[in-house]
Amino acid sequence: MPTEQDIIQDCQKIKGIKGGVLVSKEDGTLLFKGEGTLPDTPEMVAFLGGATEVMASLLDLGPLSSAVVEGGGGKLLIVPHGDNFLGLEVGPGGPWWIEAPEVSEVLLGGKVAELEDVEKIFREKLKLLNLLVEEFSKSGNREEWLGTILAEIAKIDPAGKLARYLQVADSQVKGSYGAKADLTKKEISEAFEKLVNSVCKRAIGVFGFVEVKQRFKGVIEKLAAAPAGPK
Repeated sequence: MPTEQDIIQDCQKIKGIKGGVLVSKEDGTLLFKGEGTLPDTPEMVAFLGGATEVMASLLDLGPLSSAVVEGGGGKLLIVPHGDNFLGLEVGPGGPWWIEAPEVSEVLLGGKVAELEDVEKIFREKLKLLNLLVEEFSKSGNREEWLGTILAEIAKIDPAGKLARYLQVADSQVKGSYGAKADLTKKEISEAFEKLVNSVCKRAIGVFGFVEVKQRFKGVIEKLAAAPAGPK
């Protein structure tokens, strides 16, 4: 299990995270401060963390798992851990998991790098799937192609682990981005491979193998040339 210092240092390698601190709940003593962290951040984390815990208690919300304070174009994430508060300064373009309900589990469980990888693969595979639908439905009937995907999702994902992060809207497959603690990179890759295969199988029945092979190659080239999405 990573130490709190390790967590802060690893997080500061991620785009958008500007600094991090570890302070004592009892008296606000600074226990660790990441490089580049603003001078006032330790005091802010101690004060806001303590105030938020008191509010959670008064409102019978249960133990505080995390809090996000926003202002001045940035955010401050505060996560209680034992007798301490861990605080992260987050600037524009910070990671998607900052405001996820599972953020404390992500941070304290050392899952940051793993979930960043899972989200990256999810977005890449989803983009490929939508590009294929766009390519093969140029002559119309896009809803039928999307119907093929929905049918395949129901077939390969009876438990709904992947389906709860996917929906068809605005003539495309959209993903909900957030912590996917119940999915692995392997599960996502295998599931999307089956979805892509189902689209290509239908396309072969419509256009023939040779044309589908050429079109698929064109989609892969387009995907490779596209700018990288946000982290």
